[in-house]
Amino acid sequence: MRSQQIIQQDLAITPHNPITELSKLLFLIIIINVHLLIYLTHLVFQCTIMQLIIYYYCFDAMVMLFLIIMKIKFKIDVGNSTFDILFSTIIQTIILIHFRFKELEIQFLGYVVLAYYLLRFFVMVFQKIILNVSMNRFIIYIQGFKVLFALQLMLVTIKWKNMVDWNWFVIFSVIWSLLVIFFIFHLILILSIIELAHDYQIQKATKSQLIGGVWLILYFCGFSGIPSWFCYIICNNQEIVNYPTKQASLILSILIIIQTFLVFMLSIVFRHHIKIYIQDIGFEEDIQQQNMKESKQQSKIISKPTLPQKLFQVSTTYFEYFKQASQHPQQNQNITNSIINQGVKLKAFEFVMRSSDQMHSPEKESNQVQNEQKCQVCFNQEPQIVMLPCRHGGICNYCLRQWLEKSPNCYICRQKINYICKVHKDESGNFTIKDIIAVCQK
Repeated sequence: MRSQQIIQQDLAITPHNPITELSKLLFLIIIINVHLLIYLTHLVFQCTIMQLIIYYYCFDAMVMLFLIIMKIKFKIDVGNSTFDILFSTIIQTIILIHFRFKELEIQFLGYVVLAYYLLRFFVMVFQKIILNVSMNRFIIYIQGFKVLFALQLMLVTIKWKNMVDWNWFVIFSVIWSLLVIFFIFHLILILSIIELAHDYQIQKATKSQLIGGVWLILYFCGFSGIPSWFCYIICNNQEIVNYPTKQASLILSILIIIQTFLVFMLSIVFRHHIKIYIQDIGFEEDIQQQNMKESKQQSKIISKPTLPQKLFQVSTTYFEYFKQASQHPQQNQNITNSIINQGVKLKAFEFVMRSSDQMHSPEKESNQVQNEQKCQVCFNQEPQIVMLPCRHGGICNYCLRQWLEKSPNCYICRQKINYICKVHKDESGNFTIKDIIAVCQK
């Protein structure tokens, strides 16, 4: 079982639930979009500042209740999130007092918030670099974004006190800078999905990669296009006297609702593909780091042996591999022909034996050929894994992860898995090893 855990860690197929990561992403986009919708509702219906803050109070209370349930039921660590919600509630209360009851030295609020988040950021960096504390790098990135948002709040508060004579487009310079970065990243995603669609046509990309890429582009609209339009409306509302704020806010509200609906529909309909895509882009790093820390206490050594870099698929699941295939192509071809012509009884042939009526039915034989190009477990994804020393394959990354939760042995012959190869099939039909993982005893 311990060797199984180490294999899973190095293959980035740790037995965790990717749907949890998907739920976190959906929860994040809900929080962002609802906050935007609340303020847009304030612009459309001309609500008072008191009503606006009450709407935010109600939503924060619902989020807090949800986080508490997650903490109690699923034991999820929500400490920083709950504290940030309480902190934002205090900030909203101070803003309400300033605009509704008594004018305060509101700029000090911006100073305190910025100092607090800067302190948290430097503490995390100190723990990561100096104390070598195991910490997910995404947590540090998120904390860095919070520092930038705190800086933006400080600029807004000094504008409210008329301490600077800048227009609102300049005041939102921090947000604009972030949005430019997000927009460039979003553009790169759109260009990559065009190339991915072409690769999918020539069977160099999987369906999960294509669907996941489209989902991520739609999801990332909530971090680029929609917030950009939102900031543009706010700035024009402050700078232009007769700007049609109601119409623009209403249109943007409708787009936010549509974007949220489409993201959730894709997440529900193509949940399996998106789960695989989330794993491929590496959202599970925190679990990997935890397993790495545990693996240091085990008497195992991870190594990458010198193995051949070319594979020939003899059957649906069985592979023969050769060293320096490019230097001895004729020798390799002779070996391959010898294996097939001698009628060697391969275990894979026994596993995928066709019945006599299938052999004589063109329609069934065509379906059999199509199935053989897919994972022999789920018949949905492309096979990506070859297990050594038995040289069986025909299984995708996701199904192998599920299998390793039950057994560290090959799913066909039950021989112990010592090496696992991630493979890629080129246009000529040959398989190239992308990565090799070995688990060796001391």
